[in-house]
Amino acid sequence: MKHIFILAVLFLSAPSLLAQALEVETLAAKTKNYCYSAYHLQQQLNHSVTFGGDAQQQKTNVDIDFHVKEITPPNKNDLSTYKSEGKEVNIRSFIAYIIPNNSKVNGVDMDMSQHYLHPFLVLVDGDTGGLIDLKSTAKESSMLKEYMAFFDLFQYSEKTGNYRYRNGNGRYQASMSKVKNKPHQLIKNNTGYLKATDKKNDVQQAQRSYLSITLANVRTECFYQNGNGAEVFKTMLSTKAFVEGNAKFTIEADLNRALPQDHFFYTLTSDLTTWPGFDSVKKITRKEAFEKLSILMPKLSSLIQDDSAFIKTLLADKDTWSYLAEYALENGLSDELGIQLIWALNKTNTTESVTALTNLATSPLSNKNQIRAALALGSTSAPFTEESVEALKNHMNSFASLGSAQSNELTFVRMLGAMASRRSDTDPLQSNDIKQFLYSQTGSFDNSVNAAVIDAIGNLKNSIDSQGEDILLQGLSEPSDNVRQSVASAFKRIPYNSENSEALINQIGNETNTEVKNTLVEALGKSDNNNLMVKRKLLSLLDNERNSVTQKKSLSSLKKIDYDLQPEDMSLLSSSLKQETNIENQKLLAALILKQRRKQKN
Repeated sequence: MKHIFILAVLFLSAPSLLAQALEVETLAAKTKNYCYSAYHLQQQLNHSVTFGGDAQQQKTNVDIDFHVKEITPPNKNDLSTYKSEGKEVNIRSFIAYIIPNNSKVNGVDMDMSQHYLHPFLVLVDGDTGGLIDLKSTAKESSMLKEYMAFFDLFQYSEKTGNYRYRNGNGRYQASMSKVKNKPHQLIKNNTGYLKATDKKNDVQQAQRSYLSITLANVRTECFYQNGNGAEVFKTMLSTKAFVEGNAKFTIEADLNRALPQDHFFYTLTSDLTTWPGFDSVKKITRKEAFEKLSILMPKLSSLIQDDSAFIKTLLADKDTWSYLAEYALENGLSDELGIQLIWALNKTNTTESVTALTNLATSPLSNKNQIRAALALGSTSAPFTEESVEALKNHMNSFASLGSAQSNELTFVRMLGAMASRRSDTDPLQSNDIKQFLYSQTGSFDNSVNAAVIDAIGNLKNSIDSQGEDILLQGLSEPSDNVRQSVASAFKRIPYNSENSEALINQIGNETNTEVKNTLVEALGKSDNNNLMVKRKLLSLLDNERNSVTQKKSLSSLKKIDYDLQPEDMSLLSSSLKQETNIENQKLLAALILKQRRKQKN
């Protein structure tokens, strides 16, 4: 059991290890222009696992067969609208299945026969080779990360350049290059993982990690012909626990490892409900649900003060959840029970619970419960059903075009962005669908709804793309103060892109509304400390701006960015301090000057 735990930690903590390298000879049986390939993957891993002061050395050998076939993409009509950075994407779809062979830890055999029972479906950008989405009947997040790690073996492009991919460790940047005098050989280098920070393109440098691949002269395989690679790694589990070591990999085709013709793998389609191991929720009729709810709801009311018992009781009747909103409309829902019910559905965070929350948010319940349900949806990450996504869109369309919207409806619009953001990793296609819907709604309604749509785009946060940024930049010229304020606030929530600095600075100079101007000054505070254009603007506001609040925002942004100030900058700060009458600004100026002097001494 101890060895199994250590191996699981490795797959979870350093999944890219299984995805970096390879020597591959593909078995590709083409059927109706789609491929089938079988691969034999071997990995040799020397590593240590450290917990506190206790370090355990391990030598791990992993041996698996990896089977993959290309299929017709699911919901092809819907996928035709998938966009990345505003451009339509050519999507390819594959199903993969892993069969473990002999794996060892320190020479001891490990039985992994029950570890990879579930196949998995992947959607891939046909132009870049990047993973768009991965789904499986396996529900454990650790298993999905392992699958993502395995498929990282096949994320590459035949065109040289820089690309963004993702594996179990997160999103990373990779460079693809060709080998001189070897036209069929490519090198993929992982140049660093993208940090989840306020800065766009913020990359944490990766340790040595490369993949060398050779393309086949005649392309009959699903991917490349052969390759090899290695990785040096250190993955932090906590402040006192980490995994570090090195790994080498080989992968090759073996005709003898092809699955027999009667294997279930060949029958799998993009419909996961037909796969072995699919766990479906029993469907009941409206009448049956109402009969069960007439017993369940009073029971839940008696358990409002007992969170654990409340959730346990609710889970026991999850086949009724899709009817909760209808039942509440007909029979009423007390404020206390509404709060607890929405909290429990939020905490459960499954497709079934977000379906129930969608119904509650889009039904004519009390404004309070509609707002609660919308806010809850904005903090969940479980995939929606297709019907729920359509219900969300239809609900917005039902009130947004009427000329005015109530506060609960504006909250709903704003939360659509959060819903998309939270699903950017768990269901990228669905996230993109909601995102594209929001983009299409900009500027279509009255000022209050238009401002809410901009708020929603700001709530995309790190999942925003260049198309969304362009919409925000265009919004800076909107005549409505409310819309421009929403734009300014949105720039505070999305990663800072230095390419937008000039537009933001120009707007600060032209802005007539003080609140909007101050918010834009705060947005500049997310800049890098090497952005001299922003530094000059923030310092100039101290010299030329007479509004004490604007000056305070400028000082706060300067402090947050933490520039290395030059003598002339320090002279300006000292001069401003002598003339400043606002006590708060005096304190900020003094703190900024003192901090710089300490930095210079060190």
